[in-house]
Amino acid sequence: MTTPGFYILVAMAMTSAMLALIFYLAWKTQGRQPHALTWSFACVAMTGQWCVSLGADWFSSFEVYWITLNACGLAVVTLAMHGHCQRTHSQFVPGNLWSFAVVVLAAIAWFTVANPHVGLRTGLVPAAGSLTLFLSAAMVLRYRRNLAAAEWATAITMVLFGVSQLAVASAAVMQGADGDAAYNALY
Repeated sequence: MTTPGFYILVAMAMTSAMLALIFYLAWKTQGRQPHALTWSFACVAMTGQWCVSLGADWFSSFEVYWITLNACGLAVVTLAMHGHCQRTHSQFVPGNLWSFAVVVLAAIAWFTVANPHVGLRTGLVPAAGSLTLFLSAAMVLRYRRNLAAAEWATAITMVLFGVSQLAVASAAVMQGADGDAAYNALY
């Protein structure tokens, strides 16, 4: 496989692995802050997600591939959000995050295996990611009274990326049950 998409996926996997190592080293050398280790695990999950995307042919069926891919994606957003909870000492109970991820994954499995619906199975992870990005931005903004420029930039970037993920989720859902080529191209 030598398509540009292949090289992009390889680059994303390598970038994610590098970020996992950077966060791990930050955890190890900068006072063992728990959020740095959690973000390292999020990047490991992200590396796994890109590798699953590369290896779709390795799976016994599309359904197993799709559920595995989305499980990795949900692990990424859940661990990233958990890291923000740790970093900001949020009162939000991080245990709720895993329950949310399990419910979303169960819905994806339902719309993949039991009651196939292209739009819903495709749009759930971007929608969940959007929600966690908005919540993470809110936590960053509430973390300190006097926010530094980097914290404002982080929150604004999270909101913008959350809006983009919401648009992606909307385009995915508009594909409908059987999938629509025009909305799939937009997605």
